[in-house]
Amino acid sequence: RCVQETGYGLDSFIKELHNKHKHFVPIIDPGIAVDPNFRIYTEGLNNGVFLKGPDGKIPIEGVTWPGYSVWVDFLNPNGDEYWEDCLVQLYTTISFDGLWLDMNQPSNFCDGECSDELHYNYYYFPLDFYNNLYYNPTHRPLEDSTISMQAVHYGGNANNNEFNYHNLFSLYQTNSTAKFFNQKLNKRPLIVSSATFPGVGRYASHWLGENYASWRYLEYSIPGIFNFGMFGIPFVGADICGTRGNATIALCSRWMQLGAFYPFMRNHNGAGNLPQEPYIDPKLKSVSDKAIRLRYSLARYIYTQYMQTSLKGGMIFKPCLLYTSPSPRDLSTSRMPSSA
Repeated sequence: RCVQETGYGLDSFIKELHNKHKHFVPIIDPGIAVDPNFRIYTEGLNNGVFLKGPDGKIPIEGVTWPGYSVWVDFLNPNGDEYWEDCLVQLYTTISFDGLWLDMNQPSNFCDGECSDELHYNYYYFPLDFYNNLYYNPTHRPLEDSTISMQAVHYGGNANNNEFNYHNLFSLYQTNSTAKFFNQKLNKRPLIVSSATFPGVGRYASHWLGENYASWRYLEYSIPGIFNFGMFGIPFVGADICGTRGNATIALCSRWMQLGAFYPFMRNHNGAGNLPQEPYIDPKLKSVSDKAIRLRYSLARYIYTQYMQTSLKGGMIFKPCLLYTSPSPRDLSTSRMPSSA
């Protein structure tokens, strides 16, 4: 909603970027502010496109950055059109070139439904239910930091609840967002999605989520990218230098060198941490300059691999075990770019 306010200067900032042949990719969250004076909210309410509460009539509420929030039900036949219209309205305000879809698990600042922020632990199932699920490694309630499993989707079927459809949210949202780029803007989509599900790779890229500024998480990023390549999401990367905690110059330097070979390269920092931009230290600047220049020198090769992967499938960032037989010790971290 900040783009509605004056004084941010986004329009002139984006024009300046475009004049320098650079691109603007804003972050947007799916939670829509509950505000009777907010046109986006009232339009969705009148069209009945929001996820409903257990009664199937009143939109279910949670809390996200704008406060009390509701979410689009993409199973609703009008859900796609509503979401695409929202993006059209946003595009007329700020001429973005891609979209970063964050918090589309969907995330929630309370657990389940929270019409009262002080009493929000309304679990759909008894707590011992979660210990008996086929796969629940954390043994935490499924409504932990997300919307209620009792939310009702379009269709009137007793099985159309959030418990059965939760993991599909990102697939439907990225599909709808890709249609906006293809049909409304006549552009190839550039979408980065926080949440994923099999098939999301057809519409969006992904990053491995918030990580820590540590050597261990630098190492974790390699099998993480391997995994998502095998999941059919080849355009993926990790937050270089780490999102949480303070990165040392040595760690950040090595991570920039490794990140130059990620399919998706991005240095991403968290609020309150020490700066980790490549220019903050002479050594880091020198290492980063060489790494970034190396990546640009491979740009045509990398884009060729993207094109071949989009047409034929496969992985861009491949483990060596596809070509050789490394020792078990090296299986998780040995990697090579796609063959030329």
